[in-house]
Amino acid sequence: MTPAAERSPERPPPPAELAPFLGAWQHPRLRLVLELGPEAALTGELELGGRAFPARGERVGAGVEGAFRAAERELPFRLVQRPGGLTLTCDGRDYELQRAAPHAAADPFVGSYQGPLPDTPDAKPADAPSLELVSKQRGYAGVLVLEGIRYALLGQAHEVEGGQELRGSLRDPLSGRSLGFSLSRVEGQLLLTVRFEGEEKRVSYETLVFRPR
Repeated sequence: MTPAAERSPERPPPPAELAPFLGAWQHPRLRLVLELGPEAALTGELELGGRAFPARGERVGAGVEGAFRAAERELPFRLVQRPGGLTLTCDGRDYELQRAAPHAAADPFVGSYQGPLPDTPDAKPADAPSLELVSKQRGYAGVLVLEGIRYALLGQAHEVEGGQELRGSLRDPLSGRSLGFSLSRVEGQLLLTVRFEGEEKRVSYETLVFRPR
């Protein structure tokens, strides 16, 4: 047994005013992880677009103020509590964060994904479809960006032979209609199948393949 004099001192519990901000937080577009640093500061990182940006902040008033380190500049941010999570304000935008599931890394659907580039000579990576998914208490929410149009997504997981399948609806912002979809994971890829209903109630299906970013 290690003598008492040689044992590492236990880390004291975080100050009560910082505890509500600690841990992993997620949004369809980003993930924020914060822990207690030296001198009652918060340290961690912001994950956005497949990149990680160091974060540091401290309690100011009713919230936390700090900055993300991006390349050669610092991007200020502010965090405040809201019912069910936090609101992150950064670069003139607000993001509603909710606490990440303890085992989000093992979730078959949560994450950021990219689809194939359009089959055109001048296609750029930004033109590829993208899919962002987060877990919620009663299912999943996310955003599908397809040909520049953002579709809000809501769904629930169902047990099927060989694993799980996510089923739900996509909100078409142009027509206001809801489109049914199913989502499954096959060999590390997500297969998204969307159900379209055209004229004379003709039904067609389109399947897209997404890979983790």
